[in-house]
Amino acid sequence: MARKESNIKKVFSFLLANWQFILLLPLVFSVLRFFKSSKEPSKVVYSKNERVNNAIFIIDSCINKFGTFDSDLEPIFEVLNDLNADEIRQLHKDFGVRYYNSLTFMYSSIQFLEGYAFARPLNFSAIIYKEFDNNQINRLKAIYKSKGVHFPL
Repeated sequence: MARKESNIKKVFSFLLANWQFILLLPLVFSVLRFFKSSKEPSKVVYSKNERVNNAIFIIDSCINKFGTFDSDLEPIFEVLNDLNADEIRQLHKDFGVRYYNSLTFMYSSIQFLEGYAFARPLNFSAIIYKEFDNNQINRLKAIYKSKGVHFPL
C-alpha cells in the first residue's frame, strides 16, 4: 500500500512541477490545428473524377470527427452504394494515405511525429478496419459484392 501512495505522490509532484507545460500543450495543439484546418477541404482535389472526388470528401468529413458514432458513418455507405465498380476502384487508388490517429480516431493534424507516435499512414481499407465494427464491414462487403468488387482492394 505504501508503494502505491509513493507512486501517487510522484505523479502529483510531477503535475505540480509541470503544470504550466501541461496547460500550454493543449493550447499549442489547438493553435496548430486551427491553422491546419483553415484550408478549405472542399477545394482539395484528390481525383479527376468528380463523383469520386465528392465521395472522398464525404468519407473524410465522416471519419475526421472526434467521437465518431455509427450515424456519422452512414453517409459513407450511401456514397459507396452510389458509385459503380470502376469508381470504387478509382476511389481506393485516389484516396491515397491519411495519417490516422488510433487514439482520437481522427486524421492527425500535426505532422512532426507521424508514424512514430500514435498516427500511422493508412489507406482507405485500413481506415475502414479501424473505424468500422464487424457488422459495418459486412455491410460494406455486401455493397462491394453487389458492384462486383472484392473488399478490401
